[in-house]
Amino acid sequence: MGIAQLKKLDNWNRTRKENNDYLISKLKGIKGIKFFSIPEYIVRGYYGTPAIYLQEQMEGVSKEKFMTALNFEGVAIETKYKTIIERGIYEETCNFWRKESCSI
Repeated sequence: MGIAQLKKLDNWNRTRKENNDYLISKLKGIKGIKFFSIPEYIVRGYYGTPAIYLQEQMEGVSKEKFMTALNFEGVAIETKYKTIIERGIYEETCNFWRKESCSI
């Protein structure tokens, strides 16, 4: 099964790159959003599109309000990547296998 999925990886990454490039092209003109410059020789997996929000350049609009507006427009956005513990996966998996609470 893993080998079959690996055959799809190049296509998935190509689609992720296209989505990333599209998102940046639509947001890069907004003063107050700074995207990271990735050298051409680096091949990314494009799990997310890291950016920095500069509130002082956004006429005082809070990051939370800006994120809410993007979410309303269909852009899924979070302030940071959540760890396994923050997402609750560890607790759910631990409870499933051990049938008891696990301390973190």
